Amino acid sequence: MKIIVQKFGGSSLANLSRIRKVAKIIKNTLEEGYLPCVVVSAMGDTTDDLLSLAKRLNPLPPERELAMLLSCGERISASLLAITLHRMGIKAVSFTGSQIGIITDNNFTSARIRMVNGERLKKVLKEKKVPIVMGFQGVSFDKEITLLGRGGSDITAVALAIALNAQKCEIYSDVCGVYTEDPYQFSKVKLIRKLTYDEMFEMSNFGAEVLHPRACALAQKYNLELILKSSFDKKGETMITKDLEFEEIKVKGITHQKDLVLFSLINIPKKPKCLHQVISYLAENKIKPIFFSHGLPDNQAFDLLFIVKEEEKLNCEKLLKKIAKEIGWKKILKKEKMASFSLVGNEIGQSSEILENLFATLTKNHIHIDGFSLTPNRITCFLPEKNLRKVIKILLKTFQLVDE
Repeated sequence: MKIIVQKFGGSSLANLSRIRKVAKIIKNTLEEGYLPCVVVSAMGDTTDDLLSLAKRLNPLPPERELAMLLSCGERISASLLAITLHRMGIKAVSFTGSQIGIITDNNFTSARIRMVNGERLKKVLKEKKVPIVMGFQGVSFDKEITLLGRGGSDITAVALAIALNAQKCEIYSDVCGVYTEDPYQFSKVKLIRKLTYDEMFEMSNFGAEVLHPRACALAQKYNLELILKSSFDKKGETMITKDLEFEEIKVKGITHQKDLVLFSLINIPKKPKCLHQVISYLAENKIKPIFFSHGLPDNQAFDLLFIVKEEEKLNCEKLLKKIAKEIGWKKILKKEKMASFSLVGNEIGQSSEILENLFATLTKNHIHIDGFSLTPNRITCFLPEKNLRKVIKILLKTFQLVDE
């Protein structure tokens, strides 16, 4: 069997007209000789709407009940798509994550897949039926409904492609693939035809929302070919693969994040295990800093800077006030409305030429940054959000990432 997994995001299924277009894509796939296993997200903004309803009743809803509620969105889109395919004469069957054996750990809203029992799906495919699988969800060993986290339908698709030994996995959205920046926010950006898993992972982690980073990591582990394409436009696509462009070192794209908060902990007493204590408190409370900076002003104390997303700000503030007396630091500073931009490309973080070009450009244009971090394939700078758009437009031209 020539099996292909096709995942359709919320924008691809936002209304009945778009659901009909998705059904035609599936019909074309069958005519090309493939057996598609389809994964769907909830329609449009359904997940956000359901979450808003829950928070109007309770600002901190129990995670178990939240998982039960949010899993409903995919039920609607999967069943509607199956109904549409039947109208077209195509046998289709909708399934929940639990019905086709996606087994996860016990985390209700950020679960990780522990195993996939693909036997039921294989049986359906052998019967020449199209399985429509509800993404984003699974079931724990305790038989509780769990969610894979925001964007988790990508993870569902990749996990099923691996379990079914599919030839490839296609991720459909409202854009043709990965661009040198967000095409909805910046004009004349270029479509990137090919990215390595490492490059895509960095872009996904630092602002590109076309693919979940966990899905990318899982595909890399099993060397699964990923194709990112549009449900509405056939102008091009992006392939995610392990192949490199013959050691070419260049900036492939830029991503960005907004709504960040910088916390500065000043003059923390330098005691044994003190730094470990601070980081442990953050980890225990599920606060995930995206940047750390550790300074040593003198032999008696040190400063610690870290950046979190806006959604974690209140929890972070409460935690810091709670542990300040215990550890004994003197001052907490908070800087809101922060942002980041990241340059991504194979080995650019190890290229002195690209680093020099970046910082020369920032200096020339009088742009101050509050910190930066490097990995072999990424350079990230943090700065006030008000300067973000200006600097990205400059850097897109500097690194030839827009059509002139």
